[in-house]
Amino acid sequence: MPIVKNFKSDRIDYIIWELTETVDELEHILSSSTLIIQGKGLKTVKRKKEFLSSRILLKELFKTCPEIIYDDFGAPFMSKLKDNISITHSGNYVVAARSKYEIGIDIEQVSEKLNRTKHKYSSERELSFIDESQKLFHLALYWSAKESVYKLVSNEALIFDSDMQIEAFTPIEESQFMLQLNSKKMKKTLLVNYQKLKSYVFTYCVLDS
Repeated sequence: MPIVKNFKSDRIDYIIWELTETVDELEHILSSSTLIIQGKGLKTVKRKKEFLSSRILLKELFKTCPEIIYDDFGAPFMSKLKDNISITHSGNYVVAARSKYEIGIDIEQVSEKLNRTKHKYSSERELSFIDESQKLFHLALYWSAKESVYKLVSNEALIFDSDMQIEAFTPIEESQFMLQLNSKKMKKTLLVNYQKLKSYVFTYCVLDS
């Protein structure tokens, strides 16, 4: 179980895991017959791994296997525990987070597809800030940050290229940047935290005020 990062603070706790295990190994680690049966009902190996590994991380965060329910917008929450949670996965990475505040997390692979689709999630103003020397990394942060905020505001449909505007910043391995949320339900400046993980980026946002 190669944990990449186990982060704890007064605002958010999260665990990043790079998966190398098989489905059988994940079932053995989880050791919960109810969840294992649920996982077996999924159609693909990829989905089974995502399901099992995310429950393992939540068990690590809460020291128990919480019951996960999904609301009408697809956001996960726990029926018996008060903390908020967020789960994300991409490729062989899976991340789970908990917080007493509302949170959204996302992990994305840095790929050429982000350049082909950039106008779907970025404004012309945002694109003018792009660092051409690390363009795909910069675009991946744009997309991932907006996915995190979208999960944070899970009860509202957001238009990625207009309702969320990222302020200019120069990407480094790990830092923060500002995102202006201007939707029908909320107008707020949000702080997005990020870090680079090999050919992936991880972002999170906490609504603590």
